Amino acid sequence: MEVLGPKEVIYRYDGNPDNEEILIDIAGTIPIPAAEDVIMRRGRTWKVAYADVERAANDGHVPVVSVFLVENIPASKRAA
Repeated sequence: MEVLGPKEVIYRYDGNPDNEEILIDIAGTIPIPAAEDVIMRRGRTWKVAYADVERAANDGHVPVVSVFLVENIPASKRAA
């Protein structure tokens, strides 16, 4: 998924709406990860559950990209 130009990126951690990080990407340089990608945020690794783009209407607003993340626990550390 590619969104060119300025955008607002919202990272939601573990499905918790109270645990979001909002970035305003004026330069359009923040890459949008795809589902199943593993990324670093807040000093930890997270797996992208999915990403969604809400395109802006022609009213001067920028697109909003929501990236839903789940904690990426290595297989060796998961409970059996």
